[in-house]
Amino acid sequence: MTPNNPIPTERGAADQTAASASQNTTKIAVILDRSGSTEAITSGIIGGFNAIIFLAASQDAGASAARLSIPPADGCSFAVPCTGSWSGVDAMGGIVRLKRGRGRPARIRRPRSALPASPRPSCGPGGGQPSRLDPTSVFPGSPAHRTPNPARTHKPKPSMPHPEIIPQESVTLDRLGLLLQQAFYQFEREENEKLFVETDGPTVQVTINEDHHLLKFQSLYSFKPCAPPDQKLAFVNRLNDSVIFARFSLPEGHEDVLVADYYLPFVLGAPAHQIINALRLFSRIVPAAFKFCDEEDLLE
Repeated sequence: MTPNNPIPTERGAADQTAASASQNTTKIAVILDRSGSTEAITSGIIGGFNAIIFLAASQDAGASAARLSIPPADGCSFAVPCTGSWSGVDAMGGIVRLKRGRGRPARIRRPRSALPASPRPSCGPGGGQPSRLDPTSVFPGSPAHRTPNPARTHKPKPSMPHPEIIPQESVTLDRLGLLLQQAFYQFEREENEKLFVETDGPTVQVTINEDHHLLKFQSLYSFKPCAPPDQKLAFVNRLNDSVIFARFSLPEGHEDVLVADYYLPFVLGAPAHQIINALRLFSRIVPAAFKFCDEEDLLE
């Protein structure tokens, strides 16, 4: 008579014990990123990993067992096909599809895409880690595989125009007059001594000091007849303390006149635009300095 419930054999009992132990086993997988991007937080990674090991070891071993897997994420070293993205994604994909009862991952099928399938990395003769992929050998559209198109030629960028330099021996009143005409300034010439240039502010006298190779910009202003001498001196001192661009003075014997001047050297020549810019700055800065420093309203 055959019993309805067969007596379990020794082998069947072992299989049931192994299956029960497998069901009660806690599988822990920790992905360690060995790339250079995590170098700044190395101490934090070590502390976190030690904490995981401590928690796993502190569990009751009689209640359940733990199995720890440490796959590195440093490219294609987890022996799964690379997707071309972060290597940690490949490592996680290998963990999710682990074969039952084994530590090696199953093959992951690559989804269909427009990109060509990258070849699996091959290990060296010694069976070491798989070699990294060369992106220029995987993707035919990479710059290394592109052939130059003769129709697409890069034209050289136009160079910046060189500033006009007036040589030292060419800095004359005639040359300055031509330069002022090109900048749309009106002026009058007094024989061969100076130019009187009309600006938006004062009338500026332009003279050439050939001995020291200096261009002199000068303008004259008159004090009111009732202005005290001490206030005139205090006013001139305030101007010189506040303004660096120009110099202010009271000519000896003509204390009712205020002189403002600026010197521009032209040793070895001078750029034409620098001369015009100096004239414009002088005609703007001097009147602005008077408005700022003439507290007693001494100028006419």
